[in-house]
Amino acid sequence: MQRNFKAMNMIPILATLAAAGMLAASSGCSSSQKGTVLPHGSAPAALDSTLEAAGPQFAISTLPNHRYGFNFVAAGNGVGSGLHRINLFSVVIVAPDGTRMDSVSTTDINTSGTMNAQTKATSAAVYGGVEWAAAGPVRSGAYAEMTLSTESGSVQRRIPFDGPVPTVKPEQSARSPIEMTLDVDSRGTGAEFTLRVHRRGPAPEGEYLPTGEKYRIEILSDDGNVIWSSSKGMMFTQGLGVVEPREVGGTAEYRALWSGTSDRTHSRLEPGTYRIVATLPAKPAPYIIREEFTWSGR
Repeated sequence: MQRNFKAMNMIPILATLAAAGMLAASSGCSSSQKGTVLPHGSAPAALDSTLEAAGPQFAISTLPNHRYGFNFVAAGNGVGSGLHRINLFSVVIVAPDGTRMDSVSTTDINTSGTMNAQTKATSAAVYGGVEWAAAGPVRSGAYAEMTLSTESGSVQRRIPFDGPVPTVKPEQSARSPIEMTLDVDSRGTGAEFTLRVHRRGPAPEGEYLPTGEKYRIEILSDDGNVIWSSSKGMMFTQGLGVVEPREVGGTAEYRALWSGTSDRTHSRLEPGTYRIVATLPAKPAPYIIREEFTWSGR
């Protein structure tokens, strides 16, 4: 077993939203980058023009067993983009005839880069997603009304289930100063995780590691519970550090061995598909890769 995952601190926008783990991994993607701007007469709040200017992007990913993932991502320059104020992502599923079929929402908003008003950060992004289980195949012409909300307003888009696959502009994948890749290899009855970190640009002002923990790799269940963590049982120094590598163009490599045993049950992990999350626990915002991990149980 060998898989290679790659992410630019989760900022490579919609074409790689499936690499976000907490976002739905797609077996096929039907989506629109910006969608139809909805009138705000029926919106839950007035238009947040600052957030609108940040150009948030949305997607629908198709999952097995009539499940769908609704995902969003937005990137901007520092606190002026208003990204740090997003507190809710909600979706209303609408039938072709305009009948409301269902709704889902989440307050689990992920951040990447630095969003500190005091440091005046110049690189920031937010992303998130939520899944929906349909009773059967969604008919052509159905759409999802997706809303990002802040305390002062919202931004809405109408995304068709059968819309075109979006394209990604090259400059959108170059926003993060850190690029991370993750290799997973079978090792006896377990696996070895290799996390490689490449520095593409200088660290944001004010970035630091709060302890001696330089990285963390976790396996999660579908409900988000931690099954195994590379940091469990480890003792880390209680001093500030820096994200490695320090020099632009440099690369750091971290390896972690997993025995194949669940930390929760202390028994062999059952075969299946799990979420794997690799984190550089930087402050004020971490760097993260989220992916799916298929475990054979052997």
